[in-house]
Amino acid sequence: MGNFLIKEDAIEKCDAIVVLSGNAMDRATEAALLYKQGIAKQIICTGGNQTGDFEVMKMKEKESDVSKFRMIEMGVPDSAIIVIHEGTSTLEEGEAMLKYCQTHQLKSCMILSSKFHTRRINYVFDKKFKNSAVKILVHGAPPSKFKIETWWKGEEGLLFVYDEYIKLIYYHLKY
Repeated sequence: MGNFLIKEDAIEKCDAIVVLSGNAMDRATEAALLYKQGIAKQIICTGGNQTGDFEVMKMKEKESDVSKFRMIEMGVPDSAIIVIHEGTSTLEEGEAMLKYCQTHQLKSCMILSSKFHTRRINYVFDKKFKNSAVKILVHGAPPSKFKIETWWKGEEGLLFVYDEYIKLIYYHLKY
């Protein structure tokens, strides 16, 4: 069941790596590693969500800001990171990125999310970008809280896979 959710492209150089909001530790860490390998010269962090914990602490930062903070912490220069405070869902982030790519004339992007999100990311971004000239690659960051091969052995993995199947069904029914 877990393997079905993974649908990734081969890693290749592109104009930008796009880090979707959520799970900044895994996604931003993977983006920083890919950046250091020279996969792209630019990283774009999307997302307008603010976590509940941040609201409680009266912090204004969004999930996209947390991703940027993590990448800077890992040695990615601030000048290589663009933050777009748009999108509270994968669909909205796809819309924001299509607009950004067209405005900035990007020819290729690697969309980076969690490994188990990649099938849904492919579905959404294929639909959004089908009439554009932008090449989209999808890559998933490995999870740090459980193992892909044994996701069902712990609560974290079970909830992650369950949640992703619900979202996948929802996106297919709604879009």
